[in-house]
Amino acid sequence: MSATETPAALHMSAAPPTAPERFLTLRDLVQLTTLKPSRLRQMVAAGLFPAPIRVSANRIAWRSADVAQWQSACPPVTQGA
Repeated sequence: MSATETPAALHMSAAPPTAPERFLTLRDLVQLTTLKPSRLRQMVAAGLFPAPIRVSANRIAWRSADVAQWQSACPPVTQGA
């Protein structure tokens, strides 16, 4: 903090608080994407799907924002294709 900044000025310039990011389990992804677990793992290994993060010693999960970005990048499904 510089000599000209007050604690109130720092507070006003800070970004508003956001909701905590949600983590998704493999089971969540299966429901969300309709892909099988084995296919999701293959896609992660090939770099076609976001990689999970380790949230504890025995648990992995996917960031919901990463999965949403992947969904946005997917081409739209066309009828009769």
